[in-house]
Amino acid sequence: MKAPPDVFIALILIVIAVVAVVITNMGVLPKKSLPFILGGLAGIFGFAWFQKSRENALRDKLKRQEKELEALAARAKTTSASVEAADRQRTAAMADLLRQQEAARKELLLIRAQTAEEKEKIGRMHGDELFARFDEVFGGE
Repeated sequence: MKAPPDVFIALILIVIAVVAVVITNMGVLPKKSLPFILGGLAGIFGFAWFQKSRENALRDKLKRQEKELEALAARAKTTSASVEAADRQRTAAMADLLRQQEAARKELLLIRAQTAEEKEKIGRMHGDELFARFDEVFGGE
């Protein structure tokens, strides 16, 4: 079982403090320098603890952003599929509208036609040729 780094650093600080107090009570270290030694050690390990906590926070933020990015990619994929489906529907609707317009214009031209030969010629027309003939007969835009 591995202890988390924060607990490990705290334990090291406690051990150092206990050792410093014991050494000072034994008379090896002067009592006036104890606060400076403890303060220096606490500063070093406090800085290490701060760096570790900042690193953990940045990793968590990165993981959160990666999840958001994955969600965004999934949403873009579904949106792309729905856009493609809508585009196919639009294309089919436009083709159907064009067929209906062509049929209506052909019908109007056939009604206006006076001879059987002219009706046969109109019956064979389609596309731009039919629209041009309709514009010619009925005065297009």
